[in-house]
Amino acid sequence: MGETRVGLIPYATTIMRTGQLETCAILVSDRRTILAFDSRRPLGPRAAFKEFFRKEPDPASEAPQPVDFRTVDLDVLAVMNDNISVQHSAIEKLEYKKGLSGYSLFIESRNLEGKKEIVLATIAAPSDLVKKQKSEGVPAKEAKRQYALKAQELFKRAMPSVVAHKARWVE
Repeated sequence: MGETRVGLIPYATTIMRTGQLETCAILVSDRRTILAFDSRRPLGPRAAFKEFFRKEPDPASEAPQPVDFRTVDLDVLAVMNDNISVQHSAIEKLEYKKGLSGYSLFIESRNLEGKKEIVLATIAAPSDLVKKQKSEGVPAKEAKRQYALKAQELFKRAMPSVVAHKARWVE
């Protein structure tokens, strides 16, 4: 049976690869979580959200086009642009909790050589989404929390039950 995409978190930030803040998307399948980086340029939340869901290529742009996460081969995505891939079966510790500038994702796992690897990312609701919900009467804080809880449900659905059970989640 093939690998199944469970969902996409279109905007997150991390400092893992370069020590500087970088944006990425987080693609979650039933077997792994992939932090996919856009190597063309750093993107803000609004641009990242729009770029990752663009259906038609921009003919005026000579830069490589963004990846279509709905169709890209997951094995290819896992290795392109120095993306980070974590096998769910290798996760030893998972925490998803409220942080200072969003919700923090912490994953500790072992690679094929048995070496410990740590993934840190911050997941925050795109500002366009928060503004839209705010115009509908939802306070910004609640809109951000709802987005975080949806991301949490995505991770819970994708993780093996043993990982999901011992993980620390947003309350």
